[in-house]
Amino acid sequence: MGIAVLSAVVDSLETRQAELSEPNVGENGQKSAPSTGTSTPTSSFYAEASDAAMPSRFIATVGREETVRRLRKTFRDIGGLAESVEVLAGDAGNLKAVTESDVVLVCAKPQMAKSILLIEGMQEALAGKIVISICAGVTIAQLKSWVPSSTTVIRAMPNTPSKVRSSKV
Repeated sequence: MGIAVLSAVVDSLETRQAELSEPNVGENGQKSAPSTGTSTPTSSFYAEASDAAMPSRFIATVGREETVRRLRKTFRDIGGLAESVEVLAGDAGNLKAVTESDVVLVCAKPQMAKSILLIEGMQEALAGKIVISICAGVTIAQLKSWVPSSTTVIRAMPNTPSKVRSSKV
């Protein structure tokens, strides 16, 4: 599910870049909403957001080197901005990714979330960051108990259609 979310974010940013360079214009000459079928965020939202506010670097972490190779190929095959996704493995990869990030998306199996968030050095790396968890069954209270108090914790539950990129807002 994490890869689906990351792919959607990358696709959204590429759509933003395309819309800003060539806005959709309807028959009446007025700028129209994106044709993706989503109602939010609108193209005006994108137009008002500064480039500095938009994500510009992505790091995905996984448990095994075999998965690293598979994901690198997947992102290369997608092309565009996805080709720049850095893929790392293991505890060292998790720590490096969190250290170098402002926003951390936790997309692990629920039973693995605690051990990931409590690896050596992770508390320091998480201080002041935003952590978004999509771990089913892991509560906000649990997440907050595993991260420093300065960390903002958000829990989100994407549904199955988001995994296959078919969900609508």
